Amino acid sequence: MTRVLVIDDSRFARVFARAVLVAEGFDVIEADNGETGVARAGSDAPDCIVLDLLMPNMGGLEVLKAIRAANLQMPIIVTTAGVEADSRDDCLRCGATAVIEKANSRAEFLAAIRLALGPA
Repeated sequence: MTRVLVIDDSRFARVFARAVLVAEGFDVIEADNGETGVARAGSDAPDCIVLDLLMPNMGGLEVLKAIRAANLQMPIIVTTAGVEADSRDDCLRCGATAVIEKANSRAEFLAAIRLALGPA
């Protein structure tokens, strides 16, 4: 079963992601902050990560850099409300697979996950 790690300080966003992903047959693990997310990325070996860009203490860009510095190569989809070109470019430059608008439709969210994971 494909395992997705959702790193987001918003409980609402985690509940949405879990509901959508579980309904599609994914195994979902969660982290409610960046520090826990980095730890779980290393210990739980997810196949894909959904990462919130704006979080307190350790933001998404820092999380992304820490995961890549640990030489973890799973696809990472960064989500944010209001994607700005500079933020998108920074994330992609640091190793994000994609940057998408937060709270997109279920279909768009799943399409980003499936694209990041590649052919089954």
